[in-house]
Amino acid sequence: MIDTDDDDQPLVLDGEANTKRNVLKTLASHYDVFGFTLPLLNRARLFLHKLQCDSSCTWDSKLPDADIKEWKNICRQANSSPSLGIRRFVGQRNGEYKLIAFTDSSKDIYGTVIFIQDIQSLEVNFVLAKNRFVNKQLSGKSLPSLEFQAITLGAEVLIDTYKELTGPSCVEVINIKELYLFSDSLVSLSWINSYCYKLDKMHKPSTFIRNRLEHLSTLCETHPIRFQFVSGIENPADLVTRVASYKTTIKSNFLSGPVFLKESAHFYSSRSDRINIIVPNPRAKPVDVFPENYNQINFGSTEEEWAEHLASTGGCSKSFKSGQITTGATGKGEPEHLVTLNKFSSLSRLVSVHRYVFKFIERLKCKLYSRYPERYGNLRVHDENLYARVMNYIIRIEQHIYFPEIFRYFDSDSKFVKDIPNIVNQLNVYPDNEGILRVKSKFSRWKNDKNYRFPVFLPKNSYITKLIVLDLHERMYHSGCYKVLSELRRQFWIPHCFSVVKRILQECILCRKLKQRAIKLNQSPYRLFRQEPPSVPFRTIFIDHIGPYFVLYNGKKVKVWILCITCLWSRAINLKVCLDMTSGEFIRALQLHSFEYGVPELCLSDLGSSLVAGANIITDFLNDPETQNFFEEQGVRPLKFEQYFKGHHPLGGLVEVCVKMVRQLLHCSIKKNVLQYRDFEFVFSQTIHLVNRRPIAFSEGLRDTSDDVIPDPITPERLIHGLDLISLNLIPAMQPLHTSNDPDWSLNTDPIDTIRTSYEKLKKVRTHLIETYNAEFLNNLMTQAVNDKSRYKPVTHKKLQVGDIVLIKEENCKPTNFPLAVIKDVKTNVLDEVTDAVLLKGKNREMVRRHVTSLIPILTRKEMSKSNIKTLKDHISVNTIDPTANLGEDKPQKKERPKRKAALQSMQKTRGMISDI
Repeated sequence: MIDTDDDDQPLVLDGEANTKRNVLKTLASHYDVFGFTLPLLNRARLFLHKLQCDSSCTWDSKLPDADIKEWKNICRQANSSPSLGIRRFVGQRNGEYKLIAFTDSSKDIYGTVIFIQDIQSLEVNFVLAKNRFVNKQLSGKSLPSLEFQAITLGAEVLIDTYKELTGPSCVEVINIKELYLFSDSLVSLSWINSYCYKLDKMHKPSTFIRNRLEHLSTLCETHPIRFQFVSGIENPADLVTRVASYKTTIKSNFLSGPVFLKESAHFYSSRSDRINIIVPNPRAKPVDVFPENYNQINFGSTEEEWAEHLASTGGCSKSFKSGQITTGATGKGEPEHLVTLNKFSSLSRLVSVHRYVFKFIERLKCKLYSRYPERYGNLRVHDENLYARVMNYIIRIEQHIYFPEIFRYFDSDSKFVKDIPNIVNQLNVYPDNEGILRVKSKFSRWKNDKNYRFPVFLPKNSYITKLIVLDLHERMYHSGCYKVLSELRRQFWIPHCFSVVKRILQECILCRKLKQRAIKLNQSPYRLFRQEPPSVPFRTIFIDHIGPYFVLYNGKKVKVWILCITCLWSRAINLKVCLDMTSGEFIRALQLHSFEYGVPELCLSDLGSSLVAGANIITDFLNDPETQNFFEEQGVRPLKFEQYFKGHHPLGGLVEVCVKMVRQLLHCSIKKNVLQYRDFEFVFSQTIHLVNRRPIAFSEGLRDTSDDVIPDPITPERLIHGLDLISLNLIPAMQPLHTSNDPDWSLNTDPIDTIRTSYEKLKKVRTHLIETYNAEFLNNLMTQAVNDKSRYKPVTHKKLQVGDIVLIKEENCKPTNFPLAVIKDVKTNVLDEVTDAVLLKGKNREMVRRHVTSLIPILTRKEMSKSNIKTLKDHISVNTIDPTANLGEDKPQKKERPKRKAALQSMQKTRGMISDI
């Protein structure tokens, strides 16, 4: 015994503590790791728990007077308690012992007490005690649920104590024979009994109970625990769940243990009124379920039919031969799998389904053996890896399907050389003890080693082979073909292995997503509007927006944009100011342009939202029958809009060059200044004048060698107006401060005479310029068409079809984040190659248009089997698209969820209240 004096006070609590921090401090200063004084401190700990649950009480705020008075009474009672005597000596180290746990719970506390008992002397000694407070998550649970939480805590502490006394960290291992756990909750013990013994489905078990039953079963895998019932009066754990004084603790069995433990060594199993449960069930070990018996059973049979079949077979082991395989479905003796393999997209799912079937048969056999041990005692029990057994069964059936001649040869009694199959001679194939075909090699050390057996022989066209290769490919983090081959050949031998693995890995959706390249196009000829554009200014135009720019409009700082209109024939540029980016402002700017140069025939642009919306409005307006008749009478082609799809930048190169020039001129002139709107119009008009005076042709053919005069370069201004416009500064305030040093320049020069002379030659100059420019334009197109060495190199074009699944390449985006889409419509060129596609994005159900050079093909419509769709959903997080449904509809129909009854009742009540008002 521990020597303690009566004057010693093991508990010293500070009665002057008046804040929550000080209360915690004085409680934490008492070190009791084994819980000897838990009953004496429960009152103080409950007081601290109440303070912590009070959100209005801070750590350093003074406690109310009532709480301070209560705390002083607690300290007075705890400090007046004498010390408790605990036995130091438990027994001999070479003895045999039992660890016994008692659990109990109340509405506030649940806990456990651990004892150790010498098997020979039956002496019981206190080891430790632990308790926990019921937190907010457990506060709403029923008392049986709290009792089961206490059982879970007791099992955890019991297993931890067992590991401490018998584990590798122990200096001298204690011989612990058995583990016991006592509880006074019959409901909790019945839950354990139903889960582990009866194998029944509990009536609506809560997730809370199911999780703890699984956790309890996992804990008992370390060492079996025997669960028994104890009455509440005999339960020593009752003191760790409530407040107790020193006298109550001494009179109880908290430190000495219950009396019935010391009565007899066979007391635990002698009394019939005590529930006796061992977890795990010693009779519920994995029972030998022989795969050849599965095909003899109809899986729609009742439990009685299963029992009769298992009773008739008795679980006796047989040699697995092809002649012994019978199928309940066909009855023709042909091997057949339990399930259709094509329904599974991964090996793990296929094995999981077979494991459930195996477990069902095992539990059924266990139930028969537990109920009728004498009648079904022939069910052999052994421990094996269930995953390995399932894989052996699946491979064995697959080999019987693809290599029946090999099994017939090994099953036959005749061993003539002429009867040996060619594949057996080539690869030295043989069946092992489990009936699996293997390829024998020169490594004799693999013959009897389970870890290094000869490789399993698999057919190359088997679906199981495909699943095994894909599973290994995924477990190796989608490595390449050679890495997968090196690992695959350690366990399996497949004819033509390299070509088989390469073909299978090409179907991997994730590898396609990361490694597949975008579609390429062969060089197609120029379209007609580029080769022979109308020789009329601004009849074929490119449009795009520039901006925004800040200006002062009516005293406010606002944004304005510029609509850049480029003539495809003359390369002239016209600019119009837009106050916003709406479709109405775009239509207004295009109308102002048509007042100056007429209505264009073809208008090309990108997929800007305002441009597309404005084009649709104008197209619908011009489709009026009267308007169409007017166009036909006047011989005018109606205005047509075309948008080049996103993803192919060279298509917009012409307008982008013009936009770049205009933006550079405006930026160099305005810089960071915020101009008045009228001043901005002045700079804006001057920009149009300057940019149209740029040279666009310097051909050798423009030189007139007869007159030895080099003409001026051709500009868009000359093509439109027939001459260079004379621009003078008419604003005196903007007159330069210096005069020109050119002697030929004179202030008396009359610009009107110069303009009149130029207009007299307008017709001749205009005709000459147009002819010269057309020749120069064609020459530039020819140079542009051959400036790239690999432009006409033939490429393999993957022609997309409606319904194919593709990835959309986006700038500044990782390949793993490329959006997935389904093709709804395609456009082709003169080479019958798909150039543009209309797509339905799977994430936000948006219809977009992209050029094919920005699309990565993933699955064609022909490849869309169920397995590929399942794999696609596993690897790519697109949960809103169904590639096999509604491929021809623009707007897939969404299924509306039915409204709940409570919502319908609420709507009815609301309507009734409105009608009453």
